[in-house]
Amino acid sequence: MLGLYLHIPFCSSICNYCNFNRGLFDEGLKSRYVDALEREILGSSLRGRTADTIFFGGGTPSLLEPEEIGRLITVSRATFAMPATAEVTLETNPETSSRERMERFRAAGVNRISFGVQSFREPELKRLGRLHTADRAVRAVDEARAGGIDNVSLDLMMWLPQQTRDDWRQSVETLVAVGPEHASLYLLELYPNSPLKEEMARSGWSLAPDEDAAGMYLWSLERLDAAGYRQYEISNVARPGTTSNTGRMASGSASAAVRTRRSPACGRGMSRVPRSTFRGSRQARARRLSDGR
Repeated sequence: MLGLYLHIPFCSSICNYCNFNRGLFDEGLKSRYVDALEREILGSSLRGRTADTIFFGGGTPSLLEPEEIGRLITVSRATFAMPATAEVTLETNPETSSRERMERFRAAGVNRISFGVQSFREPELKRLGRLHTADRAVRAVDEARAGGIDNVSLDLMMWLPQQTRDDWRQSVETLVAVGPEHASLYLLELYPNSPLKEEMARSGWSLAPDEDAAGMYLWSLERLDAAGYRQYEISNVARPGTTSNTGRMASGSASAAVRTRRSPACGRGMSRVPRSTFRGSRQARARRLSDGR
């Protein structure tokens, strides 16, 4: 069983902690990229294999028009054997959401939205360079529901600069109140070249001690368990019956070289790994995609 990972590397702005392969949104480049990605899917050497999930990661995939997402879903279904009930997830930033767009994404074939919330506290969102506010994130979930998406996931990040255990508890309690079907809880990973690391040095921001970070993680699992969520991966919890097929996929490499614990994942588009890791054929592949070839 395959899982399909489609990387959409465009963003409205670049978050200061992000080390994924991404760049600022360009309309012309976006159109060429979608065309190239469509051709790459149709030419897959794994044509005819069964796949049970499509995950649009980024970047900010919700910057694509719903019709473009629909094109990629259609060619994926034409290339692979996919059940009608296949999970189709779109990573979305809250500021790109509206009820109208959610309705159009749903009509295009998306049945699951994963919101990159990261925090429900304004000071933390500002330190991370996020464009949305906490209130906007809550409204985005309401818009997804109103738009016909009944499977919503939220991402939160812990061990942020200046974050205390009480700060983290506040975000988790807000998540519980919002009530998504699924949540992913991540520790911040500071890369050597990240602007956030430099800003921390300039501003005198610090990270909590390791034992506090461990305490945040363990407390959140206990709190979410009490709220009806069950842990099924190190960073993932879900309500019964809503675990994600995508949870088993790794998104760190390009093409069919990705492997997971129980099945291969077929990645298409540019790799999600940092640009600095591209060498040789991967660099050439990135150029071909950006050129529309």
